[in-house]
Order: sequence, then C-alpha cells, then structure tokens
Amino acid sequence: RYANDDGLETLKNADLEPDRQRVIQLFRLAAITVASDAVEEELRANPNIEAVRTDFDRGLGPRPPLDDEEDDEEDDEEDSGGRRHRQLRENMEYGITLVQADQLFDLASDAKGKVNVCVVDTGTEDFHPDLPNSEDNNVTGTDGFRLTAIQGTWDNDGNGHGTHCAGVIGAIGDNNEGVVGVRKNPDLFSFHIGKGLNDVGSGQTSSILQAAAGCRDAGANVLSMSLGGSFYSDVEEAAYQTLYDEGFLIVAAAGNAGSSDLSYPASYPTVISVAAVNKRSVRADFSQYNNQVELSGPGVNVRSTWPGNTYETLSGTSMACPHVAGVAAEVWSHFPECTNNQIRNVLLKTAKDLGTEGYDEFYGFGLVQAKDAYDMLARDGCEVAGGPVTTPLSDGAKGGCEQDIDDTTTCPTSGVAALCLGGCSLLRFSSTALLLLIAHYAI
Repeated sequence: RYANDDGLETLKNADLEPDRQRVIQLFRLAAITVASDAVEEELRANPNIEAVRTDFDRGLGPRPPLDDEEDDEEDDEEDSGGRRHRQLRENMEYGITLVQADQLFDLASDAKGKVNVCVVDTGTEDFHPDLPNSEDNNVTGTDGFRLTAIQGTWDNDGNGHGTHCAGVIGAIGDNNEGVVGVRKNPDLFSFHIGKGLNDVGSGQTSSILQAAAGCRDAGANVLSMSLGGSFYSDVEEAAYQTLYDEGFLIVAAAGNAGSSDLSYPASYPTVISVAAVNKRSVRADFSQYNNQVELSGPGVNVRSTWPGNTYETLSGTSMACPHVAGVAAEVWSHFPECTNNQIRNVLLKTAKDLGTEGYDEFYGFGLVQAKDAYDMLARDGCEVAGGPVTTPLSDGAKGGCEQDIDDTTTCPTSGVAALCLGGCSLLRFSSTALLLLIAHYAI
C-alpha cells in the first residue's frame, strides 16, 4: 500500500540494515535503519512521505517492591531477590474475588461467543502445567522483532513477566495446581502471545505494534499490554485507533512511577488505562495517577505463574492490567453482540467507586466488577447499558475521564506528556498513510 513502487524502492535503498527491515501492513508501517541525519532529512523532504516520528522505547520499567503488610498468613519461601514464590495446592488469589471473576465461573459454559485474549509482553512459557499451551489448547504466538536486538520466540519467556501476566488472565482452574486465573477454563477461550519485549523487558513502538498486528491476524479480541513508555507518538496513537476500529478492546498498565505522568500506550483515547490497588482496594503508592486512568485492578502482591513450572509474587500496574483484560473478555463472551466500546462503557459504569466520590485520577471510575457488568448487560442490553454504536468505533473512544458516556463528570487537568528528544523516527507515506519507523544507526 505504498504510493508507488518507486517510493518503496527509495526506502529500501535508504535502509542501512535491510535484513532487519519489517513492514507492518495492518498499520501500513515499516521499520528501517538510516545512517545519518542527512538521510533522514532526505526522506522527510520526499513528497511521498507524510511525517517523521520517533520509534520510542517501550518496556517494563522498574519493578515495584512487594508490600510486606499485604502478605497472607501462610509461609512463603523467599528467594535472593526478595520475591516470594512457591508451588502449592490450587489457590484462588485475592484479586479473583476482588474483581468478582469467581462469580462468573459457574456461568462460563453459558457464554455465547469465544472472546480471545492476546498478551503482548516478554512471551510466555509454553507447557507450564498451570497455563493453556500450544498443543492442548491451541495457544499461538507472534515472535519478537526489534531493530536493535533479536527479541526471541513467543514461547520462550526469559524474563518471567509475560508468563506472570498470562497466568493472571488464564491460569487453569480445578486442576489442583498453583493458582486460578480470571478465565480458568482453557476450553472456552484462546490465548495469542505477542513477544513485543525482549527478555530484559525492553522494546520499541515498532516491536509492540508488530506483536499487536499478530494478535489481530490471529483473531484475538482483547489486547492486554502491561508495558509502556513516556513519549507520545501520533502515529502510534493512529495504530491503536486502527485496532479499535476493527473491534479490539485494548487494555494497558497506567505505569509504576507513582507520579501524574502520562504513560503510553495507556493514555491514548482508544486504550483503557489501569491503575493498581491492594487487597483492601486502596491505591498502590507506585500507581501513576492522571485523568487518563479509567479503571483499577488488583496489583499488589499478586501471585501467578512463572517460568520453570513455578509461581511468583509481583506488584505493579502490570498485574492490574490483566485482571481488567480478563474481566473484559469474560463479560464480552456472554454478550458478543456488543461492540468493544459498549463493553468498555459498561465496565466503567459498573466499577466499584473508590477514593473520592465519582471519577478521580487515582482510581479512574473504580475497581472493575465482572458480575455487576454482566448483570447490567443481561438486564439492559448492549445499547441501553453501553451506549449507541458509533461509526467508526473510535468515535466513541474519548479515553480516561472523558469516557463517561453519561457526561456527568468534571474532568481534572493533569498528566505530563514527554516530548521527543531525538533518537529514532517514524515516517508515513502521504498518499496511502504508510507509516515508517526509522532509527539512527549508532557507530
């Protein structure tokens, strides 16, 4: 979908490392490496190129410490890093009940549709005994891609973070093993795993979007991204809008800096930004707060699956995000006739209000509640509960505080969006809106 073949050839000839070039057709994106500012300026001046933007870093960021006051009364085995992990009889973690996921377990077999979830992260450990796998449960994946490093394969998680997030969503229930996920029956949904981050937990806009495109191609419906970065990109925003307009529901972590800074992709209008609370439904002090936060989920001392057939306890908005994504998918499976926007709006309307009455920057609209959302849709239907269908779907995506479809909220002004300070760049073809990611080559 280039303007012409000559334009494509120009880009190929400008690429210093053509063997690493990657075209992401869904978003009309390509990632290339250029040797100098002069080459970039030539591309900027090309009439077939619409814009130049940074290919920003995206990743996990610092891991918040565990909260010792949140530990349960059972004995934990602590490793040298201060994280606690153990493999016990099956245990239902506090987050499952806090978001009412357990109240839908008995109704899961009545679901009308198979809403599939994609986790874009560091990959996952295939054949963990407490997770769906590629052989028995048709788990699929998209291998990693990055200009500056080889990401690895989706089924090899050298970090652990992706395996942990996948377990929050879909750890198998009733198997006398480990923990239980929000969606505990692997026969009623499918996973697609996108390795958007490498084994140290870092990636770029291009690697994340490559994985997201793989999610779409695999037929996923809900995208869970426990990752982020500081810099805004209009072409990245446009890519997530493309997914939203195709019917995706997109969920991302609000960030762990404990500040009012905006994190991306969570703070784009088409993405649900998720803050973290503890078992007492109190905001975690590391959870970022701003007017783009929409929902809260359990994110303090969350035990889940871990590579090596083990289990680990972590804290972060990274853990809150898959709780919300799992609830969204489970509720949607009962009402597949609803749009992504309608499901999103119902989750906000039925969230348990926390903190200041009504919307606030720390909790958004509140703690996501699976059964309450189910009950509202069962009673009122998609349009009454979730609002009219918009065309395109992104017309109904305002994001954060402004997502209030009842228009009863006065939105605070907050959040700091970081500006581009150089580095890599994105380019877009004008006539067909092809986006290109380019990176300066460091010699």
